[in-house]
Amino acid sequence: MLLLAAAALLAYPLHALTPPGTVVANTATATYDDGVVVYSNTVEFVVGFLDVPLDYWAHDEIMACIEAGIVAGYPDGKYHPEWSVSRDQMAVFISRAVAGGDGNVPVGPDAPTFLDVPTDYWAYNYIEFAKEKNIVLGYSDALYRPDVTVNRGQMAVFIARSIVDPTGDEGLAGYSPPATPTFPDVTQENEWSWCYTHVEYLASRGIVSGYPEGTYEPSRTCSRDQIAVFLARAFELSR
Repeated sequence: MLLLAAAALLAYPLHALTPPGTVVANTATATYDDGVVVYSNTVEFVVGFLDVPLDYWAHDEIMACIEAGIVAGYPDGKYHPEWSVSRDQMAVFISRAVAGGDGNVPVGPDAPTFLDVPTDYWAYNYIEFAKEKNIVLGYSDALYRPDVTVNRGQMAVFIARSIVDPTGDEGLAGYSPPATPTFPDVTQENEWSWCYTHVEYLASRGIVSGYPEGTYEPSRTCSRDQIAVFLARAFELSR
């Protein structure tokens, strides 16, 4: 009984007093009455979130991104998987993934690229890094619009540009999307033609998929659980 209880303790990734995302080492030890140790094991894991239980559909991908230092939770101990992702947050996630961690994202230039992202903006370094890598381009009026939410079409563009070599649309130059679209709502002729190549590129690699009715739904807002799944697949993160 003691051995089973110890194993169960090690397997459960929630600590009431430890912030989510923290690496915790648990040691379970079982002994006989004479003090002889018959079982001892230490396991390291990342503390989970109150709103992402073990059976949550995107649990493993969210935790893989947490462990890779790509995404983080909130001070209330939650991940808030259903919240939408904004363009500044997307730049942060992508930059961390491409650079190999937050500490590898370089300091941005002295002068900002975008009029609405000054040097003291919280995501300045990440947006500038993503721009330097040709992953984000901004709008024609020299604005980035960091607080605009990201839809599934835009998400596909950001991620596709981030996983090719070189990064950006140049890295996709050698890819020829299929003549027949995978999804009827993202084609080379309709209003979503601007993301057709990117969506097809990700679909061909199993990074994105459609909905049960066969559509991609490019206008749907991308949520924090979805972005974790796409990033985990794109950058081959696993637990």
